Amino acid sequence: MEEIIEVLKSLDFSNIAWQIATPLIFSIADFLTGFIQAVINHDVDSQKMRTGLWHKTLLLIIIILGFTIDFAFNLNFVSKSICIFIISMEVVSIAENLKKAGIEIGRIGNILKTESGETINNVNYKKTVEIISKISEENKKEREDSENE
Repeated sequence: MEEIIEVLKSLDFSNIAWQIATPLIFSIADFLTGFIQAVINHDVDSQKMRTGLWHKTLLLIIIILGFTIDFAFNLNFVSKSICIFIISMEVVSIAENLKKAGIEIGRIGNILKTESGETINNVNYKKTVEIISKISEENKKEREDSENE
């Protein structure tokens, strides 16, 4: 749990508009990359697309509920946590779509697979948080290394 709090503290949005727009932009990008990879793989399925759009609608509702909780109880972390989780989930899904489309994605491709070969979307929330923490640590280390040069 402490790792989650540290990750959330290290990430911050410049303003509320970007906090709302960013997960929506990533959701749209995920939908588009999913469609494009389906076209490339000759696997376009309108039922999958409808289901995907309904999932995106549910994510929007969750974002709205997060802001409602924050404003109703004068909190400052519920909507931020939800938005960061949705963004990280969409980044993983976009990377999976790119990989399915035949685009080599380097180190991220290795992170997407667990020891058992499952993709991140098939493992539990805790594993997702561990991966986000790992990426955050790597980015912090790279920034520190570049500052020391």
